[in-house]
Amino acid sequence: MGTIEKLERIASDEAMAENFVINLVNQIYSDEEKPERKFAQLKAAYEKNPELVNDIMLTLCGWSMDTLCDQATE
Repeated sequence: MGTIEKLERIASDEAMAENFVINLVNQIYSDEEKPERKFAQLKAAYEKNPELVNDIMLTLCGWSMDTLCDQATE
């Protein structure tokens, strides 16, 4: 089963979708990668596809990349 098919299966089951998001958040918190490296990867991804990364950030935290940058530089 490919990733698209897996995503469709998860989307069709509320409990699976909830578990997916909970696991995602847990993986973000438990990742041992330095914040500077995570930022560099986000920046590189944003430079390649700003609209996609912005949509992802809005989905994950409710804030756009522009707003997150403003908050980081205040």
